[in-house]
Amino acid sequence: MGYRMAHAFVTQEFDPLNVKRTHRVWRELKLGRVKRYRKRRTGNSIALKAEHPNHVWSVDFIHDACLNGSKLMILSVMDEFTRECLALEVDTRPGSRGRGSPY
Repeated sequence: MGYRMAHAFVTQEFDPLNVKRTHRVWRELKLGRVKRYRKRRTGNSIALKAEHPNHVWSVDFIHDACLNGSKLMILSVMDEFTRECLALEVDTRPGSRGRGSPY
């Protein structure tokens, strides 16, 4: 609820009041302000260091477009130890087809 809605309630219950006065009182009382909190870090963002091949893989989506305007989505899978690209899957449109049932 903002100061305009509060003004509507006040004018229904009491004598007519100027909107500017309602807004001034609203600001002085610091109503309608949301206190924003910083996100806490969980500490789980420790990067794994690859110790041997096939120990840590990286997955990334790359979006691109062709000259004719069609969109491409490329999924790349890379081994962190050997820095070898294990797979490149290209699809013209992202979606859930071909993924199968999650159960």
